[in-house]
Amino acid sequence: MDVPIAKSEIIFRSNDGEELTTVVQVGQLRQQDEQRWACDVEIPGVERKRTIHGDDSLHALILAMGFLADRLEYLVA
Repeated sequence: MDVPIAKSEIIFRSNDGEELTTVVQVGQLRQQDEQRWACDVEIPGVERKRTIHGDDSLHALILAMGFLADRLEYLVA
């Protein structure tokens, strides 16, 4: 991810106890066409970069944040 608009450093601990310091990142919003916007999210070393799409910039950002929240909740469980 080139220049994230938001990021937070976390320590990810796998089931076998191995720890990895990584960063939860949200990329810059970009307009795909007249009706779609996109936002990249990534947790390097833990989750690959994903592109989340929405009907406008706010929608894409809200969906991206929700996706990250779901992934982090899954990884904790």
